[in-house]
Amino acid sequence: SYYPLIVRDETPNNKEFGLTFMPNFTGFGGQLLFYVHNNSTTSFRIYSNSNTWNSGQWYHVAAVVHPTQGMMLFIDGVKQNSVSNNTISPLQSTTNTNVGTFGNVNNRYFNGKIDNLRLSNTAVYTSNFTPSCSLLSSNNSTIGLYKFDGNSNSPIAIDSSGNLNNGVIFGSTRISESLCEPFNCISFDGVNDYINLGSTVATGARTIEMWFNPGLN
Repeated sequence: SYYPLIVRDETPNNKEFGLTFMPNFTGFGGQLLFYVHNNSTTSFRIYSNSNTWNSGQWYHVAAVVHPTQGMMLFIDGVKQNSVSNNTISPLQSTTNTNVGTFGNVNNRYFNGKIDNLRLSNTAVYTSNFTPSCSLLSSNNSTIGLYKFDGNSNSPIAIDSSGNLNNGVIFGSTRISESLCEPFNCISFDGVNDYINLGSTVATGARTIEMWFNPGLN
């Protein structure tokens, strides 16, 4: 089924968006989809080049909506072939944005680990780049920044941007495994774990980036 990294699921889906791996029945099985709805039933969709991902390996993804160049997707800093001319970023909504689940539907949960999730209101990347495995920093364009460090027993995913877009953790656990520094990441069991980021953090996001490490599903 769908294997979501971050999704705002709506019915009707006129302000929906997401980053999710596709199920086989769609014809795009295994490919990572970035999609945006803009007050319509039509979605603008772009896909990763690859449909194969190694369990236990860290990957960086950056989904970009440029104000003139449209939608782009980068995997490990490499721009993917699929693009879209949509220039409108996720719109304001009262629906929550969730990490690790697609509408809390059975079999639509991410199994694996995520670290260094950042949402920005500018198009941070337009060409190939080298992702940093160090902790991301906040700047004037950062809407939300989630490093998933802190007290392992706390249900709060702290927004390190200072914008107070803290998330609420449901089932997911912090574990001391990370990219290149001795800090935590967040782990999802693929059954019912997710993080609710609230309804405001995705509004106007032109770059959504994170490191992910898929488990078996």
